[in-house]
Amino acid sequence: QAARNLFVLMDPAREAEALGLVEKAEAALPDSACKISEFSRELLLRADRLQHVSRRVVNAAVLKSELPSLEPVLPAGPGTPFVWPFIAKNRSDLLSRLHAHRVFATPLWPGAAARDNAHPSARRLRDELLALPVDQRYSPGDMVRMAAMVRACL
Repeated sequence: QAARNLFVLMDPAREAEALGLVEKAEAALPDSACKISEFSRELLLRADRLQHVSRRVVNAAVLKSELPSLEPVLPAGPGTPFVWPFIAKNRSDLLSRLHAHRVFATPLWPGAAARDNAHPSARRLRDELLALPVDQRYSPGDMVRMAAMVRACL
């Protein structure tokens, strides 16, 4: 709750403090399967799954439309995207620029070990795969703004 209170301030100077609180809260969670509390179960059952699914699908479609020059990796067809993955040359440089603009982009599979050169596609994904968030907290308008920031950082 303390982290949420800091995030709602939308103060970049306090963001690191809020993220530190989130990290502490996550570290306090059990690292093995366990039964959730009845309160947590009730909250989970109240989540509007269909709204979450439709928002994620729409958000991914907006990014695909707004960022046509990027090579998307999201499979076509039905399903609910967790993120909008794409291929990015110089991923670490792009990540630095995106983070400076406060875009929560994340590298995917950055620590994957490449055993040999027999798997160039796997090596490329390890080095160039990047993801943007599409979750239900964001609106299609947020996706348009995020895409504009991504284009500015490319």
